[in-house]
Amino acid sequence: MAQISHCYAQGKVGSGFDVSAACHGTHVYRRFPICLLPDLLQQLDMLDSHSDSAKQALHNIVETTPWAENMVRPPRDLPSPLQIVLADVRGGSESPSMAKKVQIWKQKEHMKDPLVKISHWDDLKALNAKAIAVFQKIQTVSGSGDDATQLYDTLATQVASEWPKNSVLSELSAVFAEIRTHMKQMGEAAGVPIEPDEQTDLCNATMKVPGVVTALVPGAGGYDAVACVYINRPDVLENIGAVWANYKDKIVCPLGLQASDCGFRLDEKTE
Repeated sequence: MAQISHCYAQGKVGSGFDVSAACHGTHVYRRFPICLLPDLLQQLDMLDSHSDSAKQALHNIVETTPWAENMVRPPRDLPSPLQIVLADVRGGSESPSMAKKVQIWKQKEHMKDPLVKISHWDDLKALNAKAIAVFQKIQTVSGSGDDATQLYDTLATQVASEWPKNSVLSELSAVFAEIRTHMKQMGEAAGVPIEPDEQTDLCNATMKVPGVVTALVPGAGGYDAVACVYINRPDVLENIGAVWANYKDKIVCPLGLQASDCGFRLDEKTE
């Protein structure tokens, strides 16, 4: 129901990953099929949303579609050595209009030669899959005990560019660097500020903090947020916060959010 409402309100654009994350917590998300909602959304456009026909159409698609089974994929949690922090950046972006412009650009690129891959778009699909694989590798090899703790304690005192090239964290950082490059270039090609220069400067400043794996503009991009994956040590988080709090070019406000293996839940009040 939330996915349908969100899609309808945003003008039928967007992946819905934010709704899925809010409902299920951290996970790999696969967008619902593009063919799933058009008929229903068209009916909602044409019908009174309170009519019996609209209610029945909505009920059918909510009850018969295996939303979680099709779209919520493992891994369901972030590897234990890592954590995420987000910040609100003063400045706004119109995500739906940005997404529409990217879709128009993508369609034009596809029409040039349907048999040729779409530059940046298809590169990002491959890199996203690679990032998932590296996260899974980290979960497998991170281990536990004194040796693992000491390793991550050491890496948390170094910037990512100083990490051993054969380490999985270095591999993950490199994948995200490629993702950032293609996101920025795709935005430039589509005429959309997915990673505007101001955000590039902020992300690059954050990357200079020891223990940071990546800093990037989340979601559809724009001016209003920054996300950071880091080695889960108090000093690393404190240093990220210091960079953001003292950043001169933008007002950056860290948010009290982190990765979680569960999403929305209703806690019963107990006396």
